[in-house]
Amino acid sequence: MDRLPRAPVPRDRARARRTELASWGPAILGHARPEVVAAVRDAASRGSRSACARLDGTSATVRTAVSDALSKAGVPHTVRSAGNLFSVLFAPQPARNHDDVQAQEAFRFPPFFHARLERGVALPPSVYEAWCVTAAHDDRAVDRVLDALPHAARAAAEARPGRRR
Repeated sequence: MDRLPRAPVPRDRARARRTELASWGPAILGHARPEVVAAVRDAASRGSRSACARLDGTSATVRTAVSDALSKAGVPHTVRSAGNLFSVLFAPQPARNHDDVQAQEAFRFPPFFHARLERGVALPPSVYEAWCVTAAHDDRAVDRVLDALPHAARAAAEARPGRRR
């Protein structure tokens, strides 16, 4: 964290070959896929309030579906969120500290991750990372995420400690 600037990086100081966005922290620079840039521009043209409301609504849809699928499969879990960020903890109670996070049934994540990946849905690659949605997650992308959930939840339910996928 001590490497991050204390103020937003001005656009004229950021360097990139393609897209430039100023940010709080390091500048987000170039190499963005055209469909992502188009989705961000579309959301920005509608105004930040509508874009944020859409992201928060999409996040709520996904995190509720994740929790419902895991519950139906009998997988102990909790889902916590802040805005459109959320995390899944494979434990029946929310984590209060690092020890609680370490005590979760993390062995359930690899099968959950790979079952989704088999269905074309990439998650953050670690049980310890937060999930988020972006303006590029249109209805078709969200439907794909939702469709992969039952298979992934079953894989998490069948997981056992020490057993490799």
